[in-house]
Order: sequence, then C-alpha cells, then structure tokens
Amino acid sequence: MASDIQTAPVSLHPGDLCLTGRNSYPRFRVIAVVEDRAWVRDVETGKDAVVQVTHCKPILDDEDKPDAPPPPEPVRAETEPAPLTWPDGTPRP
Repeated sequence: MASDIQTAPVSLHPGDLCLTGRNSYPRFRVIAVVEDRAWVRDVETGKDAVVQVTHCKPILDDEDKPDAPPPPEPVRAETEPAPLTWPDGTPRP
C-alpha cells in the first residue's frame, strides 16, 4: 500500500547540523546515517538519539550561510607604545 505522504529526500551526512522540529533548538550534529535513520547528538547536552531522516532538517553553520554578515574588523588601539625608559632615563623592566 502506497503512502499518501509525499516528502522530499533529505540529504544528511556525518558532521552536518540539523533540526528535528519546528524550533531553532535543540540543534543536532549528525554522527551517522544508515538507510532511513540518523544517529544525532545534541550539540549542547551531548545526548544521542536515533531519528528518522525524514524528521531532520539540515541547517548550515553560520560561517557557511551566504547571507551571514562579515566578521567585524579587529579594533586597533590608537595609543603609542610604552616608552623603553622611565622619565629619569633609567630602563624599564
């Protein structure tokens, strides 16, 4: 008997991040994929679970997202370096 539910194939690979529900958390790291099951690990708690691949929604890491803003520029101090000697002329340690 054919199922009436149509689902798009999900491409999961070990190392991918994924969600298993509607919310943005918890996030899971894929450990392994065998047939229609995925072994996943919660990235915050470290707890493992085995879920159906159709329940997983792959997500991109922040650095992989094409619309992620660029990292901020490093802030440089605009002060002069400390002098090598004290005002009386003796060398600083």
